[in-house]
Amino acid sequence: MEVRENEDFISALAIDDKQKTLLATCGDGTLSVFNIRRHRFDLQSETMDSEMLALAVCKRGRKIVCGMGDGALNLFNWSEWGNLSDRFPGHPTSIDCMVKVTDDIVCTGSLDGTIRAVHILPNRFLGIVGEHEDFPIESLAVSHDQSILISSSHDQKIKFWNIQELDHIDVDPQEKCKKKKRKNKRLNTSGKEEVDFFADLE
Repeated sequence: MEVRENEDFISALAIDDKQKTLLATCGDGTLSVFNIRRHRFDLQSETMDSEMLALAVCKRGRKIVCGMGDGALNLFNWSEWGNLSDRFPGHPTSIDCMVKVTDDIVCTGSLDGTIRAVHILPNRFLGIVGEHEDFPIESLAVSHDQSILISSSHDQKIKFWNIQELDHIDVDPQEKCKKKKRKNKRLNTSGKEEVDFFADLE
């Protein structure tokens, strides 16, 4: 089977839990939907102003999160592929790759070499997981128990990050979003509990 419905490079693929629907993001700024079982092309979204580069299925399959070339996250409702339902800007450069950590949290890899944790609905930056200095993040993966994030970049290194802290972060939907403060916060990815240096001086 071969399908050619896009006018530019295919940047990312994702499939639903039932393994029936294939999603594809494209450099032409569209999200395409394919029915695998029936071997057919179903639908294509409206063309966005920026290229789509990354993709994740979240919220128990109800939300599709797309990383954009302009640094925004575009959200679609499942089965409502025509146009986006929400948009969360804030990444300083393009979102080149993305992986789902939990149903509510994704980690994004950007052109600036930074890996960020982002909560979806409410949309919040949780902090910086790690960096590959100034090299763009090429690929992200997560371990089977969602405790380790793996990243690769142009620096010829594979790095491993402990992301167990993300399981203990609560996001209050009523709390006002402090985007800049959260975006630059460093998460503890060493796997060691943080120690207060001055605790013994009391």
